[in-house]
Amino acid sequence: MKMAVELMSFDPDGDLLLILNDSIESDDSTKNDGLDGGAIEQTATQFSLPDLFASTSLSRLEREPVESPPLEIEPPKFQKEIHMLVSSKHLMLASPMFKAMLQHSNFKEGDELRSSGQVKVPLPDDDPAALKILLDIIHGRVRQVPRHVNLATMTELSVLVDKYQMLEVVELYVEMWMSTLKTSVPMFFTADLLAWLSISWVFGLGDIFKNISRIAMRGSTDLFGAHESHLPIPQPVFGAISDARRKGIQDAIAVVEYTIMKYQGPAQHCRTFFSGNRVKKNTACDGLILGSLLKSASMNGLWPPPPHPYIGHTFSGIVTRVRSLEITAFCEEPLSTFSTGPGNIVPSHGVKQSICAQMDTLEGNMNGLELKTFKEPKKAPFKKDTFVEQWPILRTD
Repeated sequence: MKMAVELMSFDPDGDLLLILNDSIESDDSTKNDGLDGGAIEQTATQFSLPDLFASTSLSRLEREPVESPPLEIEPPKFQKEIHMLVSSKHLMLASPMFKAMLQHSNFKEGDELRSSGQVKVPLPDDDPAALKILLDIIHGRVRQVPRHVNLATMTELSVLVDKYQMLEVVELYVEMWMSTLKTSVPMFFTADLLAWLSISWVFGLGDIFKNISRIAMRGSTDLFGAHESHLPIPQPVFGAISDARRKGIQDAIAVVEYTIMKYQGPAQHCRTFFSGNRVKKNTACDGLILGSLLKSASMNGLWPPPPHPYIGHTFSGIVTRVRSLEITAFCEEPLSTFSTGPGNIVPSHGVKQSICAQMDTLEGNMNGLELKTFKEPKKAPFKKDTFVEQWPILRTD
């Protein structure tokens, strides 16, 4: 692997050097920085600091000699180190997290900044393109800020805005970006749901958050988001979506189970007046309803019921199966109908109608989450132990 170093200056007199990592392909794409929002500045003023904080020199910006690559199917990747020269004061004003880190007496970075007037901070997990946009905004480089961003960049922006608590800095730009991006909000279950859930959560987009969580409740097949660690979505949100999914499936199956138990019991439900042996014919009608219900439920994978927590099943899929149940009654003409009044003919003694009405109710209840219900209260005062958990790279022990 060869190393390339790229320098970006947001403040020629900056005292803070942010160091990020980026992987680049070994083709013509390496000639492009891959960052939205303006060209990279590399001027002589960027090298006026002593060796760029005693680690980055002009010679390091030159690529190391290329070794003969081994035979590979995929083109080799190169690790690129991106150095961003910024103003610590700007970052401390924009981000409580940077303020806590760079104040002296909290961390060695703050002490070093105070004693030497300059400091380096590695940010290996941050997305360079998204961070560049934030830094352009913070440093007043408004012409460098893109007017449009794609979904991937908006998702990474949500990660950094949450991590550094910079919502106030970007709120006006979010309105501009969302004016075009909102047209791509999913209308059904897709792989983009997690990204949109993160965006709507961080930027306070309540309508989108409710719509995305509704789609996730109805369309997920397992513990939605349970293994997602990259996006800043609180576990209670994932938990609420998964709980709603499980409860919705459980309630839909319970409707079928209740109807089966009802017709398995000793009570007589068919009350059609027959000449001759009325009780026997009423019982036969109940038996046909029960038998057709059991047969149809079995064919639709509803009987015996799938086990909790219904892995591999969606709420929408289960409801569709329940609605497709075929239930037949013995009495009346035509065979599967009875009358509840003049001009009101209901199939199969109204059993299917009752089941579908209950599915309507369950679908109406599966309406998504309210963002204000889950938004966290005002953050507690800064605590060093908690801060170190979020920034393990700053541990001094």
